[in-house]
Amino acid sequence: MCIDAGLVKGEKLFVDGSLIQANASVKSLIPREDALSVSVSPREYVEKVFEENPVEAEDTDNGASGEDSVVSTRIEGASLFYSEGKGTLPHRDPPRILRSSYRKKHKSNIDYMSKTDPESSYIYRPKRGRFFCYKDHLTVDSHGRVITAVVVTPGAVAEDHVLEELLNKQPVQVEEVCGDSKYGSAYNYALCWRRGIRPSIPKRSSPGKRSLISPEEFEYNAERDIYKCP
Repeated sequence: MCIDAGLVKGEKLFVDGSLIQANASVKSLIPREDALSVSVSPREYVEKVFEENPVEAEDTDNGASGEDSVVSTRIEGASLFYSEGKGTLPHRDPPRILRSSYRKKHKSNIDYMSKTDPESSYIYRPKRGRFFCYKDHLTVDSHGRVITAVVVTPGAVAEDHVLEELLNKQPVQVEEVCGDSKYGSAYNYALCWRRGIRPSIPKRSSPGKRSLISPEEFEYNAERDIYKCP
């Protein structure tokens, strides 16, 4: 009905997630019976994989061996590359590896849950403290400010992991998607380019580090009224 009324056009889509407090007390926190216990470190696991799957000498690059050999991927010309449907999408950013000491001190969701609402997530926010919650992820069409898709997840699910599902739910073709830096992953950029969607999403930077490019480095073109990224 909103499409027929001209309220949803897909020209620009805004996306964001909001926390919803669960109906569960922090006193319901209990240890998980199926808590994940990592037996080896990531390095030990990788070394074990290579021991069990040896690489033939002729398959390796000349002059590259051992820990000096680094496999890297770059998205060069991704706008054209992915829009033509070539290649595969980059892997999603993996969940952060939490040390067992951190998990024990902060009651990580890996090890703890609510006995009254086990699907909710136990999180911390500076102004709210610790609580159980869910997260609703919404997209809003800019033309008529109509909500076009909704996905609900446990509160600990990152926003960038839900963008693809939200785009799949859109009732019309989307031209541009706008979100904050939480959505700025290589996977999401490639996903948008591949679908012909302009991603107006800032690249997220590591905590405590400045952005890769400062505003002063952008060159303004008065004739075209645009800023050129260096």
